[in-house]
Amino acid sequence: MMSVTRRWVFAGAVIWALFGRTVCCCAQIASEFPVATIGTAKNRSATVRTDVAGTQLARHFFGRPQLAAQATRLPRLTELPAANNAVIRPSADTNVLSPSLHSQPPFVDKAEILPQPSSASGKAAWWDEMVVRGSGSNELRVSVEQLLLMAVAHSGRIQAVALAPHIAQAKLQQATAFTDPTLFSESNFNRTNDPVESTLQTGGPPRLEDRVIGLDAGLRGKRSDGLSYSLGQRIGFKDSNSNFFSPANQATSRIRAGLTKPLLRGRITDVQRTLVLATSFETEAAAAEYAKELQQQLYDIAETYWSLYFEHASRWQRLRHIKRAQEIAAILESRASLDAVQSQIYRVKAAVTNRQAELATVDATIRNHESRLRALVNAPQMLQNRQLDFVPVQPPAVFPIELNLESEVQRALQARPELADLNAQVGIAQAKLNLAHDQMKAKLDFVGEAYIAGLQGNNDVANAWSDQFNGGTPGVSAGLVFERPAANRSARGAVQEREFELAQLGHLLREMNETIRADVESAVRDISAASTNVSSRHESLAAANQELDYLQDRWKMLGDDPNLGQVQLNDLFQAQDRVLQEEQGLLLATIDFHLAILDLQKATGAFVRFARCAD
Repeated sequence: MMSVTRRWVFAGAVIWALFGRTVCCCAQIASEFPVATIGTAKNRSATVRTDVAGTQLARHFFGRPQLAAQATRLPRLTELPAANNAVIRPSADTNVLSPSLHSQPPFVDKAEILPQPSSASGKAAWWDEMVVRGSGSNELRVSVEQLLLMAVAHSGRIQAVALAPHIAQAKLQQATAFTDPTLFSESNFNRTNDPVESTLQTGGPPRLEDRVIGLDAGLRGKRSDGLSYSLGQRIGFKDSNSNFFSPANQATSRIRAGLTKPLLRGRITDVQRTLVLATSFETEAAAAEYAKELQQQLYDIAETYWSLYFEHASRWQRLRHIKRAQEIAAILESRASLDAVQSQIYRVKAAVTNRQAELATVDATIRNHESRLRALVNAPQMLQNRQLDFVPVQPPAVFPIELNLESEVQRALQARPELADLNAQVGIAQAKLNLAHDQMKAKLDFVGEAYIAGLQGNNDVANAWSDQFNGGTPGVSAGLVFERPAANRSARGAVQEREFELAQLGHLLREMNETIRADVESAVRDISAASTNVSSRHESLAAANQELDYLQDRWKMLGDDPNLGQVQLNDLFQAQDRVLQEEQGLLLATIDFHLAILDLQKATGAFVRFARCAD
């Protein structure tokens, strides 16, 4: 009775030690990996765990906390995109569709486009009203924020890049699948018919004839701590013509459990666990690449918008420039029969024609910018009618802005995706270095096996199976497997390679930190310079307008003098050219102010703000 009890206890202990612990291990791993619940169209909520790629994952796969800390000890980006759908909030006057869920990568819970400055913050120039008003009916009125929102929803490039984190997430899922237990089943039939070499083989018959049928089924796999296991049941049928074969028509049954546990190499880490950790860092790198590409795409759109606005405003400035010349031409034409000099009339006509010719170049540039916006945004309302004129309704403005250089630098160091990408590469290199150190160790594995078996005649498989638990103690075997290369040069070379790679990334991190600081410093200086330039341009334009008014009044008084009139007319045209030049200088300075703000947002990685979802 005690023997039967021991066998049942053994069988239960083996099943729990291998299968039960494996299930718990898999459940633990699953609980530590990102779980994303994507909301429906009615409820776009997301619940995501995002601490996988760092310390938790390292702690699980490297075992000891100190090694986990070693695997992630280098600086890491603290504001990586983290969750699984985007809620991009438009301004109050924006009426565009929200981005579709499928265009957003994992790790993004909310991506908020920072509001762009509007004319409400500053003094508008006369051409701003003309640009915003438009000049026709076949128009599409757009603002910077509208274009950015439409791009996030429809841009083919953004949606393509947004799939990269999904691909990395799928690779991570594949990498962690090595802990999934495998169910197996094997069957075989074997019939032998051999001549006997001794009467002791058969007891009489000249040939030994055996018939064997076997079926194996069970579970095998590998746990996250490196332990390999197998648990299986074998049922077989055997018959032989040997006189010594008893009982006849045997049914056999055997439960076997085996395990292999690394004691040196592979105990802390191995190829599979390193692959999981490296893939998790690659997922972070993919998220950083998405953030980088998204911000670059939105920056290009905003830059193109302001270029389009500049050309529209420049067109209105040139139209007024033409109108000034036409007014002089009208005055001279009306006095042609009185005191107008024919040379002055020809001079004015030439000026009007020359100024009108410049409009063709401006119109072509406007069309080019519209085509560029279509290519960047890909919004259906922009592609369906390619004859639409884009009317920029958000004019530039200059306003006081106070910036703390060190605060902006620190913000950039926390948010720049390039730094996040490098940090991910450092994590991968550190994981590979840990693996290389582990591969230098000797292989020392504990190998154990235990089994219980039963046998019955007359092909009675049911009683053979129950007989496993009814007699004797389990059969066991245990041992150690040792292996180590004599010189171990390959492992040493791998360690040196990984150390050099890690040192190389350290230098790149230091260089990237300085590059980020330089970008922020340049952007801050450009904002200050652009603001000062706008103030100076206002004063210069006011002086040019005063000069133009003075010369125009003087020409009207001296125009009947053939000599002085021609000189005054030339001075008047030059003054008009200077006014146009100053107007365009002011316009360009105002646009440069906005571009400098865009440069600062790009330099600090804050063009789009990513937020995490609470666990």
